[in-house]
Formats: sequence, structure tokens, C-alpha cells
Amino acid sequence: MVALQHRLDGPPDAPVLLLNGPLAFGPELWDAEMPALTEHFRVLRYRHRGCPGADPAPAGPIGVPELTADVLELLDTLGIERAHWVGLCMGGLVSLWAAAHHPGRVETLTTMSTTPKASQTFADLLGVISNAMHSNAYKRYHEYGRPFGWGEHADLVAREGLAAEADQVVKAWFTPDYQAANPAEVAIVREAVCAADPEVYQRICRGLASRDLTPLLARIEVPLLILAAEEDWSVPPGTSRALTLGVTGSTRVVVFGAGHLLTRPDSALVTDHVVAHALHRSTAVADLS
Repeated sequence: MVALQHRLDGPPDAPVLLLNGPLAFGPELWDAEMPALTEHFRVLRYRHRGCPGADPAPAGPIGVPELTADVLELLDTLGIERAHWVGLCMGGLVSLWAAAHHPGRVETLTTMSTTPKASQTFADLLGVISNAMHSNAYKRYHEYGRPFGWGEHADLVAREGLAAEADQVVKAWFTPDYQAANPAEVAIVREAVCAADPEVYQRICRGLASRDLTPLLARIEVPLLILAAEEDWSVPPGTSRALTLGVTGSTRVVVFGAGHLLTRPDSALVTDHVVAHALHRSTAVADLS
């Protein structure tokens, strides 16, 4: 375990909402969502191992169990027993692991752009992305080819460096229209990926590739909201159906017009879903498409 750089924002007496981010991204990724979230919660954000500016990562494997243990240690240090967990991509896997193994620490759970099976086969992807309802993800598949699994991301960094990986991230995270309209934001994302520790980045990718969390889903009993992005090329929206089917009572919502970073372009829509779920006010209907 390592000490995580972190920050807390919002009313000191409000319930804690924990934001678990994707690989290579720290607290700044959530800046746009903070005003809406801090109206209701004390929001905890952190910088994970290998993130630009993070403390050095110790030797050894870095997978979902290790990343989750880091977060639990942070909660212990801050004296936080329970929190509402929100996880995007890699952060979603961390949140699922915590809910399955440490349910007493998780009040509610929201996953974003997350699939429990980290490395999809060609057949897996073709089966879910060709769903007519998600035609834009299908279109991206024809434009970009088959998205990488975590192991392939590690191989790409080893072979061509983080700049090549940044190209993959941008294609997944943003729709083409959003990229064209927001070049400054795209540049910030590229810079964050390129500033990561390449060795730790590869170790995390390989650690994530070794885990399929599907067998753990039946153990999750906390309220789960699943947010999937319609135009997510890297984790097509259909791949999250396994979460809906595996976790009893879960709710799944497809966010239309969004790529993997589904807080763009409509941050307010996403935060509305997160807040309503954590406050047990959600009226969302499960989407099994």
C-alpha cells in the first residue's frame, strides 16, 4: 500500500462521496463536477499510483486488489468508515472489488464506463457493439478497429511509448465532434497520459488484464447504478450488461452522445444521476439493451 495524495471538498458534516478515477488521472479530472457534488457531499478525490505527480509506487504487482487496498488505507487514515463510491473505468473496477470484498465500507456504488471483464475478446465486442441501439459505438468500431484490452495497452506503451497510448485514450474518451470543438481539453488529456510513469502504467494495465470480476458480482448487495456511454468505443455500452445481470437490483442507464469519459459533453446529466442514486432518489429505469 502507498500513501495517496488527496483532497476533500464540501461541507465537513456531509456524507462522503469517493471519486475513483481512471488510469493516469487525478483529482483534476472531476473539477467540472465538483460544484454539483459538493452541494450534497463531502467529496474525496485522490491521485493513484503511477499518476502524474503521485508518490513513487513500490515494487510488486499492481492490480485491482492493490489499488483498492490503497483507497481503503486512505479512508482509514481520514477516519472515514463508509462512503458513496463512484468509479470511472479503472476506478469502476476498484469500486466493484470494494463492494464485493468490503461491503461495510460502501454505502452506494456508481460505475461509469466499466465492464467487469477487463479484456474483451473479438466475439465479446462484436456481440455487444453491433446492437442497433448503440449504432455510434458500432460506427467507431468500423472507423478505429477493435479496441485494445488492458494487456494490449501495456504492450503498446512498451513498444511505442505513452504518446501512442494517448492517441488510443483520446479516441475512446471523446466523440469526434467533441474533439473538434474542444481541442484544449483534448490536449490536457494527452498531456496527462504522456506524463504518467510508463513502467507503472504498464504494471497496472497487466494487473487489470489478469482479473475478471464477473464471478464476484453475485456478492455485491449495495445499491448499484451503472452508467454506460453510447459512443464508447473502448468499452461499448453493451459490455456493461454483465453488471446489470450479475448484481441483483442494479440499475443501468445509457448516456447518449458521450464517449468513454461520459461526463462529457453533459456533466450535469451525469452528476444528476450520481446524486439521485446516492441520495436514494433515483427514478431511473434499468436498461438491458
